[in-house]
Amino acid sequence: MINDPNIRKSIYASVIASLLVILFIQPILNYSAQFFIWTGDVIYNGFSKRLYEEAALGLREKYSFIISSYLLSIPIVFCIIVIFTILYVNRKRNGESDRGNRNFIFRKIYVTIAVNLVILFICTFYIMSMNFAGFQMNASFNQRMMAIKPYVSDREYDELRSLWARMRSRDDYIAINNNIDNVADKENIFIPEVLWK
Repeated sequence: MINDPNIRKSIYASVIASLLVILFIQPILNYSAQFFIWTGDVIYNGFSKRLYEEAALGLREKYSFIISSYLLSIPIVFCIIVIFTILYVNRKRNGESDRGNRNFIFRKIYVTIAVNLVILFICTFYIMSMNFAGFQMNASFNQRMMAIKPYVSDREYDELRSLWARMRSRDDYIAINNNIDNVADKENIFIPEVLWK
C-alpha cells in the first residue's frame, strides 16, 4: 500500500481527471467532429450542385455584374471606415480622447478591413472556381457535340442538348458524357476527352 498522501492524492486526481475526460470531454469532441464533418459535407454538396447547375446555364456574360459588385463593395468598406473615424473624432471632442479609446477605434477599423478582405477572398475564390469549371464543362460539351453531330439525328442531338440544359448534378453530367461516348463508340469515331472530370 502507498503510504505517502501526496502520491495518493496524485493517483486520485489522475483517476478523476480520466473519468472527466471519458464522461464529458470525449463526447464533446465526438459531437464537434461530427458537426464539422456534417458541415463540410453540406458545403461540398451545395457547392457541387451549384457548379453543375451553373454549367447547365451555358456560357453567358456575367462579368459586368461581378465587376460592379466588387466596385460597389469598395464604397461600403470606405463608409464603414468613415463612420468609425467620425466616432473617434466625436469622442475626442467630448473629452473622452484617452489613448485606449483611440486604439479601440483603430482596432475596429483594422478588424473591419480584415473581415472585408477575407469575405472578398472567399467570394473571389467561389466566383473564379465556378467560372473555371463552367467554362471547362461547356467548352468540352460543345466540342464533343460538334464532333458527333454528323453521326446522330437531329432529334438525338436535341435530346443531348436538352439533357445538358436540365443538368443538376454530377451524376447527370457523367450520364450525358457517357451518352456522347456511346455515340462515338457506336460510330467508331474519335472525340476529345472531357476537360472537367
